[in-house]
Amino acid sequence: MCRLFDFSSKLLLPFTLSILLAPAAIASESTELQALQAEVAELRARVERLERDLTDGIAINPARKVQPQPGGWNNPKNWKLLAKGMEGERVEEILGAPQRTKTIKKHVLWYYGDGKVTFYLRRLKSFEKPRF
Repeated sequence: MCRLFDFSSKLLLPFTLSILLAPAAIASESTELQALQAEVAELRARVERLERDLTDGIAINPARKVQPQPGGWNNPKNWKLLAKGMEGERVEEILGAPQRTKTIKKHVLWYYGDGKVTFYLRRLKSFEKPRF
């Protein structure tokens, strides 16, 4: 009988520990589940945004050439097609020829109404949309 008691006491300790540690494991899994649910919600929102941008004609993949809308710089959708790093030729395809230009050292500024496109070393650095 002493031998049986030793055997059961050896099993009793791991069993007791598993009962005591179970709430911590469940809480950890619950926290992980909440984090995964939050990530899924963020990804769903991102997909929704990307799908909305795609239907609005905004360039999702800069490698894919999206056609500008009629109206050149007067069309707000065309300003959404601009992306940093574009060459001046592509910007001109989208917005049309600038109304005036200005060069300051390595920067070239193109003006469209009260909007402005800034190039640095012939690449689009920034832009400010005109008021529509």
